[in-house]
Amino acid sequence: MISSTLSHMVLILVLGVTTVPDGLTGERSPSIELAADESQHPGGVIDSTLPKLRGMIELYSADRRNIGRFYDAPMSKMASEKTREYLQHWQEVLDAIDFDALERDQQVDHLLFQNDLRYRLRSLDHQQLKEQQIDPFVPFAEVITRLQEKRRQVEPVDGKKLANIITDLDRAVKEARTTIEKQLKEGGEGEQVFEISVANRASRMVDRLQRTLSGWYRFYAGYDPLFTWWVEKPYKDLEKTLKSYSKFIRNKVMAIDDEGDPPIIGDPVGREELMSMLEHEMIAYSPEQLIEIARQEFDWCRKEMVRAAQDLGYGDDWRKALEHVKELHVEPGKQPDLIRELAHEAVEF
Repeated sequence: MISSTLSHMVLILVLGVTTVPDGLTGERSPSIELAADESQHPGGVIDSTLPKLRGMIELYSADRRNIGRFYDAPMSKMASEKTREYLQHWQEVLDAIDFDALERDQQVDHLLFQNDLRYRLRSLDHQQLKEQQIDPFVPFAEVITRLQEKRRQVEPVDGKKLANIITDLDRAVKEARTTIEKQLKEGGEGEQVFEISVANRASRMVDRLQRTLSGWYRFYAGYDPLFTWWVEKPYKDLEKTLKSYSKFIRNKVMAIDDEGDPPIIGDPVGREELMSMLEHEMIAYSPEQLIEIARQEFDWCRKEMVRAAQDLGYGDDWRKALEHVKELHVEPGKQPDLIRELAHEAVEF
């Protein structure tokens, strides 16, 4: 009994499994008892004490977070597949529900739930496209991703084989850098060979891969003597190579000086993804319509600023009026008096 309890505790800590195995409580496991019940889902059982849609949403939200924590390797195809399967499962569940038979508040939950599922599925496609754009920078990413996935699945490790993998990985990172350097030279001095936004995304991904590899190494180092003996030296070499590669992308590809303030670099999402975001937020306007509305509102603001400037005696020069208003402040030490006056004014209002 003690060994069974310890095994269950290990499953909870490593895999996040929370269903109590048969025999520990004297009762049947909920996953077995409700296997044919409509409330049973891949991630668990819907709380029957909650309204139907709310119980579904709470289970979905908790399981989605758990999937994200477990499949946390960057650029993981397995993570995308598991997430897509889970989202599609819930779409099928919602499609099977009689919408007209629901109460009005549950109909709202149903619509919002469907909206969130559609958005997250589209986001997976957009994420895949973005990752494809940085593939030339990180052709070695899959190796690191697979190492992390095997760690999450608690697969046994062989220190000697892993040392060879890490050594090959270090060589692959250096080859990727050499390839990028060659493309920069072929492009000519002063010519933009790579899009800044893509290079910036690649640099961040290299940093993320390095952090993932660091977590993977710390998980075994010091606990598995053979792992530590074989892997320590090649891992430290690889860590330096990854950090140097990320810095190379920033300094040479993006032409960013680490000594100065880092520039703000945007990452254009494109019209299609922007439309997806607007639909998710239920904003019934296209990007073009929003730009036109913004222009109209900006023109209105400018007219109001000119009108205020005229009232202050500055004609159409609203900038001078603005500077004048900036200088309208009480003397040093009089701020508490101003606060009291404003408080009384608010009460009287």
